[in-house]
Formats: sequence, C-alpha cells, structure tokens
Amino acid sequence: MVRGFQQVHGLDYEETFAPVVKFNTFRTLLAFAIQNDLLLHQMDVVTAFLNGIIDQETYMEQPDGYAVRGQESKVYKLKRSLHGQKQSPCCWNQVFDTILLSIDVTQSEADPCVYIKCNPFVIIAVYVDDLLVLTETQHVMDEIKVIRCERFKMKDIGQLHYCLGISIVQIKENSTVYIHQNQYIENMLKICRIQKLCQRPRMST
Repeated sequence: MVRGFQQVHGLDYEETFAPVVKFNTFRTLLAFAIQNDLLLHQMDVVTAFLNGIIDQETYMEQPDGYAVRGQESKVYKLKRSLHGQKQSPCCWNQVFDTILLSIDVTQSEADPCVYIKCNPFVIIAVYVDDLLVLTETQHVMDEIKVIRCERFKMKDIGQLHYCLGISIVQIKENSTVYIHQNQYIENMLKICRIQKLCQRPRMST
C-alpha cells in the first residue's frame, strides 16, 4: 500500500474511478442465463491494480527496509499502479478494457461494463476486478478462462454463487435461480453486535 492520501489532484492523478456493471444489468444477465440455459461462472483478478499502467509522472519514497544503502535520498519513478494510489482503479480498468477489446468482443452501449462476442457466444460483465462470464458450452468457458489467465493471474471461482452482496443458487434441473442476501444480512448483524459491545459502559474498579 502506498500513501495515496498525499497525492495532489491534477499533479499526481486525474481520474480515480473504475466503472462497474449496473445492478439492473446484473439481474438481467442472471435471468438471461437461466432462460437460455447458459453457463454462469465467476472469476477474480488477483492483485488487479498492479496491472495498471501509470499515465502521470509519479514518484514514491523507497519503502522502509528496502532502501538502497548509500542512496536513501533517491525515489522510485512508478511505471505501474499500486494499491493505495487514487488512480489505480481507473488505470486497471483501462488496461483490462484494452485486453478485452483485443479478443474481438463488442462493448455494450447500454452498459459499458458488459462485453459481448457472438461467435462463439460469450458475455463478460466486469465489476472492478470481478468477472461474470456467460457461455453456451463448457468448452468455450474453458477457452475464455485460459485466455484470461495467460494475461493476468486469476482465481477461478467456478459457478457463480455470490456477487455484489447477493447469494445466487442455480438449479439447472428446472432452470431456476434463487437470489437472497442472507450472508450480507448476517455480516451486518455481526457488525451491529460488535458496535453494541464497544458502546457498553465499562465497569469502574
């Protein structure tokens, strides 16, 4: 992690955002996958922000414990983005967008985070460093995963079961998908319990 809070807008960075798939689009893709008997898998890009290319001239101090002896006063000029930099999400998205367009997919006009390829049929939805992949066959799904893993270090999560705070249960036998937020609610309840414990008055001794 770097000290992004010390960056100056217009000097060290410009754009900071990474576009994410719309929630309505996510629900639509779920319905479309079930109606057309499509495979619906999820992948996660490991340390995604380290793949971003810095487009501003940016320097950082040598990390503690890694300074070169006799050159402690020198700094690093960054070529890649790092976790903690304000522009890291945007830089990552620019790189990933370029890679996706290079494999002949078309970016959706309705939602720029959705990429479509017709032959073979593939839909890829992007939420920062998470990918939702829809294909007609397992063979095409495997090919897409191989292509992605050749360029980035990725974690294959397999069949989609949790995304955007929503749990997904796919039942192929009757072409049904159930969505719920039990896990999200349980996490919120845990946070509330912790907050209540922290707010209890301490007994004086």
